[in-house]
Amino acid sequence: MINVARSVAPQVDRLNLILNEYTNPIPELVELENVHQIIPDQDLKDTGKFLPDIGQSEFVFLIDDDLIYPKDYVSDTISHLKDLGHGIVVGYHGSLFYRRPPLRISRRALRKWWEFSPKRIADNRKVLHFSHAIEDRLVVDQLGTGTVALHATQYPEFDFMRTSKRFVDVRFARWCFQNNWRQVILPRPEQWIGEAKFPETIFRGFTKSHDQEVAAEIRSFARKASGLGKPV
Repeated sequence: MINVARSVAPQVDRLNLILNEYTNPIPELVELENVHQIIPDQDLKDTGKFLPDIGQSEFVFLIDDDLIYPKDYVSDTISHLKDLGHGIVVGYHGSLFYRRPPLRISRRALRKWWEFSPKRIADNRKVLHFSHAIEDRLVVDQLGTGTVALHATQYPEFDFMRTSKRFVDVRFARWCFQNNWRQVILPRPEQWIGEAKFPETIFRGFTKSHDQEVAAEIRSFARKASGLGKPV
């Protein structure tokens, strides 16, 4: 948390930190004038990204405390946002959901067809990981909200995100789809964004076991955006 705040704070006008399960501000960050530490009255988990009042901001960045952001992260990303315009939300980690494979007569093909299930749609996807090199800006079904940047007018109200604890990426993707904003993953060199290792993550603890309501939410937007997987 402290290292992330110190690396991102010089790049932005204001950095809002949601301190879930804290009782006091972090002393080491008090000296950073543009860092605003917010202690919610309950553990909001990852929905806390959508709690702050963004005021008159032009751009909003959503970050996670287990990622390591480069010094040019904000400036490079804003350049893409300005170039792409208001109909786009950008990020560096994304997913493309697969369609059911065609039925063919072979053991391998039959197995793929049989194992595909709309109820397990989260298992049937290609992940474009933030640490991997990407050469083009590509349209995806869903962005990881720890690497998302958007125009302030696209920032969802907390009430929309409130009930999506531990699956905010899904709810946010639905928000984009409902507003007809394409989600685009941005080019970068390998390991441009790093990762701090923690013993438990939301991906390991929940994402691999989406319940049926979440699966239904994914199906509401999956494979429906124009230009999926193609450069923009």
